[in-house]
Amino acid sequence: MVAPVTGPYTRVVTGYGPPCAAAGNFIPMWRYSNQRWYRQAKPYRQSLPYAMDTRRIVSQSNTSAYYKTVSDVPVFGYFSEIAKQRLYNAAYESFMSDVRKAQADVMTLMRERQKSLSMIQTRAIQLAIFIQAARKGNVKLMKQVVRQASVGDQSRRRAVATKVGIKKKLKLAGSHVLEYSFGWAPLVSDIQGAMKVFEEGPPKPVCKGRARASLGGSYTIGNSPTQVISATERIGWTLRSRIRVTNSDLLLLNSLGLVNLASSIWETTPWSFVVDYFINVQTFLNSFTDRLGLEFEDASSTFLGVCDSYVLYRASYTPIGGWPHYKSQYITMNRSLGISRPTLAWKSPWQLSPQRALTSIALLLQKLKG
Repeated sequence: MVAPVTGPYTRVVTGYGPPCAAAGNFIPMWRYSNQRWYRQAKPYRQSLPYAMDTRRIVSQSNTSAYYKTVSDVPVFGYFSEIAKQRLYNAAYESFMSDVRKAQADVMTLMRERQKSLSMIQTRAIQLAIFIQAARKGNVKLMKQVVRQASVGDQSRRRAVATKVGIKKKLKLAGSHVLEYSFGWAPLVSDIQGAMKVFEEGPPKPVCKGRARASLGGSYTIGNSPTQVISATERIGWTLRSRIRVTNSDLLLLNSLGLVNLASSIWETTPWSFVVDYFINVQTFLNSFTDRLGLEFEDASSTFLGVCDSYVLYRASYTPIGGWPHYKSQYITMNRSLGISRPTLAWKSPWQLSPQRALTSIALLLQKLKG
């Protein structure tokens, strides 16, 4: 049952700095924060949209002669929209890597459950035949069931072979009855109670993917005085979703590469992995079938950006009290519902990992003539 969601709700928070005597004790706005969110009832499991935009002056020199407001806070300038999309692609790769790990765990769990059910089914049939033969006094059939139950287990087969005589065989058969009464019967009952779990699918793991990047630098504005703006920008993406298996057969076929032929052909193409060093071709092709057999529940994509800046004034003269150098910060956050497919683009930021370096050296060595 989905908890009721209400909203949207908005809130604006403002803060003010010290008064500026030169401007008639004007009190400048040093902080402005605008938030937009939704609310939900318990158990608070849904991902809801959220947006936040905050600008603030952290500190300023010479506040008596000059004033700065939130409108003077520098915003992002180093990361382009293309760079943000490339970083999203990296977060998508991290997310799908976590999904594939969850798939492996789910498939292992399903195979173990299927094996247990098959074993219980076989033993239950054998025990049913044994009990029916015991009621009719058919000792020969009882002995056959005991022997069949030990097939495949050499130690038990040797145990049956060494027990000679009807009494010892009946004693062994009685052990199977006790095993059924105190072992298999409760287990079968537990399995019956767990059939709803099989119908609903395996547990729903929460998968996440993240990618972070930062850039810094300085630039100038104006002339005498010149504003030297030094800024450090940090951005990141976080993808999150609960995963539910809807079709285990389709999921298995996709994991074996039997559904997405384009991805399989690219993977077997010579030197294709070298291209994947720089361009996310494999990830882009896989994204067409990433969700086959799966369902993403409460999926969300969150972008967070922080820009810390310091503005320094330079000129051939210095006013009384000094220039109004100031520090500021800009924060933006946006969480949207759903996880979109990545775009085909250059990987950024690209770094030569030790594994890639060793692979490149090995490829060069193969090209050397013997």
